[in-house]
Amino acid sequence: MNIKIEPRGQVAVEMLIIVSFLIMLLLPIIMAVFNVFSTETWKLDVEKTDAVAQTISETADRLVISGEGSISSVSIFIPSRVKKIEVKNNAIIFLIDLPELGTIDVVELLNNDINFQLVGPTKDWEEISGMQNIMLNYSDGVIYLSK
Repeated sequence: MNIKIEPRGQVAVEMLIIVSFLIMLLLPIIMAVFNVFSTETWKLDVEKTDAVAQTISETADRLVISGEGSISSVSIFIPSRVKKIEVKNNAIIFLIDLPELGTIDVVELLNNDINFQLVGPTKDWEEISGMQNIMLNYSDGVIYLSK
């Protein structure tokens, strides 16, 4: 006598256990990869901002060497995490908002004792991310920055 026994759900339960085990293994790996990419993204934004600050400082130094009345234009890309640009004496300061660390400053000093000054409706430039064409004008011993 041949009795035929049909499996009734054992395969489904085994598959569920295997899939849940794989998810438990893959979830920490996916989270670790996401964390690394997130960290590298903000590090890259800080490096790009530092390069922008150096470009502005080098252009300002060339204007000082050229003498009073010198004007130059520089096209720069400001990362989206930059929330504000300030100037204080001979320093240009980029305030960067990082979700992991809060707000940090990227500061670039002008090599000479020449001061920066922002030209525009306010003394600070806020929400100035993206491609920007910055005009630098050396006059009266001051580097004037305008958008």
